[in-house]
Amino acid sequence: DDIPISEFSLEHLRSAISIVNQNPSLFNDTIAKNIAYGDDSVDVDKLKESAKLSGCEEFIDNLPEGYESEIGDDGVLLSGGQRQRLAIARAFYKDSYYLRIYFQKLVYLSQLRYEEMMIYLHQTYQ
Repeated sequence: DDIPISEFSLEHLRSAISIVNQNPSLFNDTIAKNIAYGDDSVDVDKLKESAKLSGCEEFIDNLPEGYESEIGDDGVLLSGGQRQRLAIARAFYKDSYYLRIYFQKLVYLSQLRYEEMMIYLHQTYQ
């Protein structure tokens, strides 16, 4: 955009960028609070849409407490795929201008879920 990066506030830059690492950091809190991390007033519709797009909805709906289920330190109560999808849901919830996913491959996703997610990413971030 030909605007020097120094012209942007740190707050703006942080809101414009989402990064999902191979081994995401999760918090000893609920699924909802992990997805909506940093948002003081959780948008439930946005939360559920982010979970659906990332493939979390399937396993969340099977948990006794749903979105209010605790996940333990760094998500130890979840499988590797569930942790990965939860981190992606967090990035979708944030709805950043720029999204970077650092995975060799989304190894924990089924082929169908992977293809659905790639279509969504392509439509959203092209």
